[in-house]
Amino acid sequence: MDGSDILVLDGLPTESYIKKGILADLNPVLGDLKEELLPSVLSAYTVEGNMYMLPTYISDLGDLRGGIDRIFKGR
Repeated sequence: MDGSDILVLDGLPTESYIKKGILADLNPVLGDLKEELLPSVLSAYTVEGNMYMLPTYISDLGDLRGGIDRIFKGR
């Protein structure tokens, strides 16, 4: 039986999942979209050159509205 394609990992042991090979590298899936990600997102979610997760929501003090579009530059 295959697992889920998308998981919400809030509070889960992601480091352990990465070491066990449970999470897949998203780099091949993201392709050219990776170039559009904010540098802070890239650095926070890259482990040894691989991206295993993306945030579902981000916010900053200037604008508390978040969403998936906020992780990309210029959106």
